[in-house]
Amino acid sequence: MLGCKLKRWGACGLLLAVAISGPVSADTSEMKSMAQLPDPGAFQTQIRAIPELMLAAEKLNRGKALTAPAKGKYSEAAAEARRLLGTLSRGYHDELYFLLGVAQQQLGQSADALASYERSLALRSNNQAARFRRAELLQQANRLAEADAEFRELLWAGEDEKHLVLYRLAQVLIAQGKGEEALKLSEQARQQSPGFVPVLRLLVDIRKRQLELAENPTEKAHLEAQIAADLAVISAQDPTDRDAGLALARFLLQDSDPLLNAQRLAEAEAIAQRLADASGFADGESVRVLFDAQVKRGKLSEA
Repeated sequence: MLGCKLKRWGACGLLLAVAISGPVSADTSEMKSMAQLPDPGAFQTQIRAIPELMLAAEKLNRGKALTAPAKGKYSEAAAEARRLLGTLSRGYHDELYFLLGVAQQQLGQSADALASYERSLALRSNNQAARFRRAELLQQANRLAEADAEFRELLWAGEDEKHLVLYRLAQVLIAQGKGEEALKLSEQARQQSPGFVPVLRLLVDIRKRQLELAENPTEKAHLEAQIAADLAVISAQDPTDRDAGLALARFLLQDSDPLLNAQRLAEAEAIAQRLADASGFADGESVRVLFDAQVKRGKLSEA
């Protein structure tokens, strides 16, 4: 029955896919080397200045929007890559095209970055970082079949950061309406890296959709328990995550008996209290959940 339901929500998968937008440096810290800026120490002396400029840009950047000083550094990095392509031997060109692609991607020049990664891979096909970034850009451009093939090639090629590749491939599969396989790969990603928050968020989204379609009470209870468990991990890793915290608090409050589930109610109250305090009690939703938790716990005067 579950498989049938997964096929039903698969057609709505685009609503669940995690959007990829903005510079790669905006990814969470869990996105390891393939999605981070290149390490200058991995390159020859003649080339090292390019990733150094990009790291300097990252330090100048603030939030998700690219600042003018950071944009200037990335532009310098791209210009230096182009200059060296005209002066250094072809033996360096695979690295230079890769670095040029990174700078272009950070600048939001997706089509140019894609072309640079493809030129790099034509010279050295086993550059996993270039292949991963190319696959991300294909996904962003909604070229899903190509992105699917690229991520699968990365899975076949090696074990490096397999959880990250599985996560991205699961996103692509959801967008293609292949819900069952996406769920399977998301679970594999969690097994590879149990605390990897992006895949936990994806699993929560998938299971919320399943919960909307579930009819069997046992199935609903199982899904709710899985959602609550994943939200607990997300909330523990990032206590400032308002959405995950509130969703977890609501799950803990739901159908909880004040006598039988006192610990669940206390946890829900603590989460809501923390979020309400953080907003100076300006976040009405956090205050409402706090009120509900206190009422259920019999703390009527505080409520």
